[in-house]
Amino acid sequence: MLKPYLLATTTLLLVSSLPPLQASALTTTALTSLPINAAPRPAVAEDEPPVTVLAPVDARLESAAPDLALALGLESAVPSLGSVAPAPEPQLLALEPNSTSQPEPSAPESEAPTAQPAVPPTTADIAPPAGASTEASAETEAELFERIFGRPPAQNQSISVPFFINDQSQGQAVVVIAEGRASQIQASPILDKTASILQPDLQSQLAATVDSEGYLPLDQLQQLGIAVVFDQSRLELYLQIPAALRRTNVVGAYGLPAEAANALPVSRLSGYLNILGGEDIVWSGSNAGRQPLRLSLDGAINLSGWVLEGRADLLEGGAPGFRRGDVRLVHDDPANALRYMAGDLSIPVSGAFQTLVPLGGISVSRNYSLQPYRVTRPTGEFTFFLERPSRVEIYINGVRVRQLQLEAGPQDIRNLSLTTGANDIQLIITDDLGQVQRLDFATALAGNLLAPGLQQFSYNLGFPSRSQSGQRQYDWAEPQLALAHRLGVSPTVTLGAYAQLTPSYQMVETDGIWASEIGNWGWDIAASHRGDFGTGLAMRLQYELPPSPQDVTNRSLRLAAEYRSDRFTTLGSLSPSPDWLTLSGSYSQRIFDGTSLNLGGSYRFGRDVPDSYTANLGLSRSFGNGLSGSLNINHSRNQQGQAETRAFLGLSWLMAQQRQSVSLNTTASSTDTMRNRLSWSRRPDRRLQSPGLSLDLTQRNSGYDLSGQISYTDYRFDLGLTQDISWGNGAGSANRNTTRLTFGTALVFADGHVGWSRPVTNSFVMVVPRDRWRGQIIGVNPSQDGYRAVADRLGPAVLPDLQPYYVSRVRLDAPEAPIGYDLGTDDYVVMPSYRSGTVIMAGTEASAFVRGVLVDEAGVPLGLQAGEVVSLTNADWAAQPLFTNRIGRFALLGFTPGRYEIRLRDRAPLQFEIAPDQDGLIDLGTLQIGLP
Repeated sequence: MLKPYLLATTTLLLVSSLPPLQASALTTTALTSLPINAAPRPAVAEDEPPVTVLAPVDARLESAAPDLALALGLESAVPSLGSVAPAPEPQLLALEPNSTSQPEPSAPESEAPTAQPAVPPTTADIAPPAGASTEASAETEAELFERIFGRPPAQNQSISVPFFINDQSQGQAVVVIAEGRASQIQASPILDKTASILQPDLQSQLAATVDSEGYLPLDQLQQLGIAVVFDQSRLELYLQIPAALRRTNVVGAYGLPAEAANALPVSRLSGYLNILGGEDIVWSGSNAGRQPLRLSLDGAINLSGWVLEGRADLLEGGAPGFRRGDVRLVHDDPANALRYMAGDLSIPVSGAFQTLVPLGGISVSRNYSLQPYRVTRPTGEFTFFLERPSRVEIYINGVRVRQLQLEAGPQDIRNLSLTTGANDIQLIITDDLGQVQRLDFATALAGNLLAPGLQQFSYNLGFPSRSQSGQRQYDWAEPQLALAHRLGVSPTVTLGAYAQLTPSYQMVETDGIWASEIGNWGWDIAASHRGDFGTGLAMRLQYELPPSPQDVTNRSLRLAAEYRSDRFTTLGSLSPSPDWLTLSGSYSQRIFDGTSLNLGGSYRFGRDVPDSYTANLGLSRSFGNGLSGSLNINHSRNQQGQAETRAFLGLSWLMAQQRQSVSLNTTASSTDTMRNRLSWSRRPDRRLQSPGLSLDLTQRNSGYDLSGQISYTDYRFDLGLTQDISWGNGAGSANRNTTRLTFGTALVFADGHVGWSRPVTNSFVMVVPRDRWRGQIIGVNPSQDGYRAVADRLGPAVLPDLQPYYVSRVRLDAPEAPIGYDLGTDDYVVMPSYRSGTVIMAGTEASAFVRGVLVDEAGVPLGLQAGEVVSLTNADWAAQPLFTNRIGRFALLGFTPGRYEIRLRDRAPLQFEIAPDQDGLIDLGTLQIGLP
């Protein structure tokens, strides 16, 4: 047992002779030691016991020498300071604004203080003793141990070591060593990791063996079939779980990203008000002068997930001057993808024959936008078993779309990126011995299918509404029930049912979608009843042959036929449809390199009117370098028997690097005049604080139209300026000249904080500086284009364009903050709910950055020491770890005025004080810490 300690002592002496590590710029208060480089798992012979301890070791946290702990690089081996009682009479160092404490010598630039002080290199491999020691040598080793560590060796040891499961690093756990063997291991970290690996029943058995002190006996792991190896030379524990004991590994299961668990909660009370406006000035004509100001207001208030939203329009001097828009109360249940609404409703059209009618009433809908990470359509799901670790290559229609490295055990691959139409899937499996296996599957997909068992619905009850004289009017005599429900019956079939019911009108409908290997089929059947027309029937049949990735011509075909009887009506129509049968179709393909052909048309058979039709031919080609052209010819005849032929020719050039585009097109018609249009636009250099420009010139037979626009988006407002000029060719032609200014801004509030922002699209995040940071510039989400929002003297920063129920990251940056200011956490995760606000409190109250040098009673630098600094005036201030480099130097960030105490093991505590008027860099000089 002598060799490990002699080697550790030798390592410490070598480390102590290294030159001092240089410091870098301070960015955080977290001070960490260097990690151990994990060695590969040692091979286990068949005749070895499953639990192997090569030699006992004493590594209790309370007893490891600080120098040895740092030399080994073990974070868990840093002395436990909580068990050290402070000295009866601690030394006190009071630091005034002009401190007279002994300053340390001026350090060169390369030795600037750093938030991560130097830590000696790690030693990850200490050789075990070659053989058993004799009784005499054991006595010598004990004496040597006591002389080095100041105490006799313990009989039972606890040590925190890295542990591995199936050769993958999983973190740290405490191992108990008794009688020369590893006997127990801390249960919580092991169970946390095995929960996602072991079969559920085995995980339950393992959890049941945890003792009252929270430890797992290692022999219980062995009895379950889990091989255990403890490598004492590397201080590492290895667990090997056989493939037969592992739970099914699900690959590609969609759900919330893992970081969603760390998302900040949304504010209990938040809201916003968007203010959009427009002002026109007419420079010519009888109506010259400033025109009435137009304003549009929309906003929302969110209280604990209940959202009241509404909008209104105002017109200066208008009659009426105020028009109320939709107002409703919304509540979401994201776990079940349900949205409840009461107020003004806008019913989504689901069936082919349903009609959109605004209602005032109540609604409940299964809305999968509340679960954006969930895939609602059928996707590939294939299960198989791997005997050995393998590489799995996934091919869809001959194209490799994914490569996975999977461990042995049952596998379930889901949510493959299938295309609409027929899909051939092949899995090529190559194990770690080079053996190759192929699995083949086939499936078909339609774009609007639902996964098997998945339901989508919308149930609505209300009264038809319309706007009149600026007010919303409701037809209380005509209540309406609107229903829609769809169900995924199988991976290839989805069925739906719909209804619109009022006292005077009733319509029911059913539809279906079937994805087959030869194409996708769809059908709708509906029946309506109205008192003055009776009962009518309507049917629609569709066929789609989507483009195949294996088809170089990219061909696609769509056909549809729709029949309506002479008594079938839709809600709100005054009479039945004049056409009894409509046939339509479209076809497209690539005819040669870079050129695409599109053909389309429809024919309507009139009931009491002439037949009508339309036919269309389109060609488009890309010439490369952003240049493309298109030609479209259309011929049609309406129900009055009037025919028209129209032609369109266009040429466009996209200059991506210059952020510019130019287009020229001509439109000719047999019934109208020819028009030519030239357009130019330039996108902003940055998303914010950079202008965008556009120009349009249109030539008509009667004259010209010229329009120019400039747009600008700032952190807190949008601006747009448009100039429209029109002039005629002939004498006496009226000219028009109009200038239009548009603007948009918003006011937001959340948790008692108020901000100014550009218009909010749905949900927002407000970054509020703490008191000490008021007036400092804090940038939000920095990128090469600048910041997305800024907190400055105008108020908090606001990100106004977050999508609800999506996980987003918010990063903070304060490059101009004074020295000593601590931004604290600078990376946050948010997941807003519907029209919600989230507050981020930026910065800490810290204003001081301290540095100094620790020496002992003889003036010798206390190098390579670990300790902590605690606050004596603020119980909520988190203790900060302290590390010194070889010459005893330390540097720490995040201090506020008050009294503090430095605590090192086996040393008397040392107090110092930061005065209220001290901030920035504070040099404590050379601090002498004596023995207790």
